[in-house]
Amino acid sequence: MSNLIRVYTKARKQRGIVYPAQATDYSVAMSAATITIFKDNEYGNPVRGRTFDIGDKAEYDSWNLSYIGDVAKIGHKTITVIAYKGHSGMERSHQLDLNTFCYRNWDFDLSVAQSHNNNEMMYI
Repeated sequence: MSNLIRVYTKARKQRGIVYPAQATDYSVAMSAATITIFKDNEYGNPVRGRTFDIGDKAEYDSWNLSYIGDVAKIGHKTITVIAYKGHSGMERSHQLDLNTFCYRNWDFDLSVAQSHNNNEMMYI
């Protein structure tokens, strides 16, 4: 775990106030085609979460439903997730910064997300 990279929020400026980047509870171990997410426990020790390869399913957005796509590209600053892959005319790519990708996917379980979506669709 010596090659863990700490994930930071984005620095931003809102209404003239500068908010610098801040460290989060997440760390990642990255290679060209794989990313592993770690989250700090209450003692500050990293706990291993999910590992994603190119082509794996990941959540890119949520409201009532979990919107799921395929991981297409793993970069040092962003992860690209493609929604509706293979559907002509509907394919869309979503670029998530590391912080957004980590908090949405560190404990992601595809079967739980699909079950939740199926149940939620009964009431929408």
